[in-house]
Amino acid sequence: MDRLFKHAFTGRWHVRQLLKGSASSEITRAVTAAEQGHSGQIRVVIEGTPGLHHVLQGRTARQRALQIFGEELVWDTERNNGVLLYLMVAERDAQIIADRGLNGKVSGEQWEDLCLALEKRVEKSGFVQAVCHTVGGIGALLREHFGGAADHNELPDEVLIRK
Repeated sequence: MDRLFKHAFTGRWHVRQLLKGSASSEITRAVTAAEQGHSGQIRVVIEGTPGLHHVLQGRTARQRALQIFGEELVWDTERNNGVLLYLMVAERDAQIIADRGLNGKVSGEQWEDLCLALEKRVEKSGFVQAVCHTVGGIGALLREHFGGAADHNELPDEVLIRK
C-alpha cells in the first residue's frame, strides 16, 4: 500500500523540482565529461513514476530500467558498451543496466556499489551532485575497460525525463 501511495503522489512536478535551474544541464555536462577517454556510452533517465499500473502489476524498478534500456536503444551501441543510469523518484531507487560488452569486466557488485553510494550521497550533497558523481564513477569504469579515443557519440548526453 505504501508503494502505491508513493506512486500516486509522485509526478513530473517532483522531477522538475529536483532538476530546477541548471540542474539538467549540469548532469548533461557530467555525462559529456564522463564519456571522454573511452568508447562507452552513458544514458541518464529520470522518471517520477512509470504509473500506477506499474505498481499494480508488481513490477520493480529494475524491471522498469530493463524496459527503458531497450526502448532507449542503450543496448544498440557499436561496441555493446552502453550503460543506463535509471532513477525512479517515487521509490528513490537507482538502477544501472550495462550492455553485454561489460559482462565479465564490471561486476554486478560494482554497479550496485555505485547505486548505493548515489542513494547515500543524495542525502549529503543533494540530488544533482549525487547523480553527477555517479555518472563520473560510471565513466571511470568505462575508461578502465574501454579506454582510448572515443569513436563517436552514439547516445544523447542530455538527461531524459520521463513522466
